[in-house]
Amino acid sequence: MVRLKIRVAGEEIILETHENPHFDEEFARWLIENFGTKEFLERYAPERVIQLGIGYGPFDEHPREDEQQRRNECAATLVAKALGIYERPELKRLLGFALNRDRNGPQLLDLVHITNLWRRKFPNDPGKVFQEISKIIELEHQEQLYFHTVVGKKFERDAKTEETSLDEEVIKIVTILSDEYQMSRYFRFRVREPGILIQGYRSGHIRIFANRIFKIRWLEEIAAIIRYESQRAKGNILTKDWNMLRKEGEVKGAEEWYYHPAGFALLNGSITHPDVAPTNLSLNRIKTLVRIGIDCNAFESSRSQLCKTGFCSSSLKESCPWYPWGLKRCRRVRKGLI
Repeated sequence: MVRLKIRVAGEEIILETHENPHFDEEFARWLIENFGTKEFLERYAPERVIQLGIGYGPFDEHPREDEQQRRNECAATLVAKALGIYERPELKRLLGFALNRDRNGPQLLDLVHITNLWRRKFPNDPGKVFQEISKIIELEHQEQLYFHTVVGKKFERDAKTEETSLDEEVIKIVTILSDEYQMSRYFRFRVREPGILIQGYRSGHIRIFANRIFKIRWLEEIAAIIRYESQRAKGNILTKDWNMLRKEGEVKGAEEWYYHPAGFALLNGSITHPDVAPTNLSLNRIKTLVRIGIDCNAFESSRSQLCKTGFCSSSLKESCPWYPWGLKRCRRVRKGLI
């Protein structure tokens, strides 16, 4: 058994745990040291001794012979609930990770694996191990705290959200002017319906992020439209092939737009590529093009009635402005499938 002196709410107490404590015990200790109160000590450590993962006490998820195992619990989750902080958004990811790894074991280079590496390096110094692991826990906690407070408040205050319905499916289009690099992550955390974020930056760059339930075919259409219109605005169209306009990566003439289907994103520059030129399309123009890409029932307004009857009126003499995009709905019309 490991016995350590720790300070909680200004008092020195004894923490006991098993040899080679797991990450969930290390995290539970961090929670007690950072959030423990005198009331917590009076209830759970009246003798100023607290046990983690041993002793069949309040912070031991292991069952006695006559008890059921405490399912979906580990030392960290039990401590968090006792401290009244289990529902704090900034702790959710760390608590979920601690429980998952306690049940399923470590993965290469995750926090549990790193904990084990530190333990092997300092087998006789559990205090040193905790000191090193605490640095990583604190970094993650501060990141999550910033994410759920600063970024969240900016999103709720500044994001403009509109809804569009497509075949009885609600789709959210969110637009925001912000240089916050975590905004796309917060959008994906916050929006549970199929949704897309159009984020404008002070530099003039615009980046488009969809969540995982946003259909990739919509994003392909958006990529094709925006790439073609970017070239049209420059007065020099180098890529006309409809399939090329939808391809991953860059295309000639619209190199400022990188299509990343695996990441559900269409990027005009990024953190790793800050030197990309800003788009020549306005934020309002981008919003209009995004709406067109999503709505597979929409056609160019002056020709819409004919399109819906299955007749494409575009010709060499009077070309439809939407024709060069090669929209799948338009191709279906021309093939007689509508």
